[in-house]
Amino acid sequence: MRKEKLKKYYVYTLVDPRTNKVFYIGKGVHNRMYNHEFAVRSNSWDGNAEKCKLIKEIIDSGNKIIYNKPYSNLSEEDAFTKEKELISKYGLSNLTNIKPGSSQFRKYIKRALEDFFSNF
Repeated sequence: MRKEKLKKYYVYTLVDPRTNKVFYIGKGVHNRMYNHEFAVRSNSWDGNAEKCKLIKEIIDSGNKIIYNKPYSNLSEEDAFTKEKELISKYGLSNLTNIKPGSSQFRKYIKRALEDFFSNF
C-alpha cells in the first residue's frame, strides 16, 4: 500500500493548440496540471506571468489548452527527474517555465525547514 501511495506523481505538458507547441512542463498529483488554467480563469495568477499571459491568450482566442501526461505512476523523485529531463529536451528558452525543474529548489527549502525546526 505504501509503495502505491508513493507512485502517485506524473509529469505533464501544456500545449498551445494554435501552434501545437509545448509551452510548459510540470510535475503533479491529482488535477495539478489543470490548476494553471483555473488560476487564470479566476484571476489568481501565480508568479509566472509569461505562462499565465499565454494561457489567457489561448482562452481568449476560443481555443483549449492541450494537456498531456507523458509520464505517470512515478515517485516524487522520479517525477522531478523526468520533469527536468523534458525541460532540457525542449529547452528552457522555448518554454514558459521559470527554472529547469523544481527538485533542487524543493530540496533546498526542505533542508532549510528541517534545519529551522530542529532548533525547537
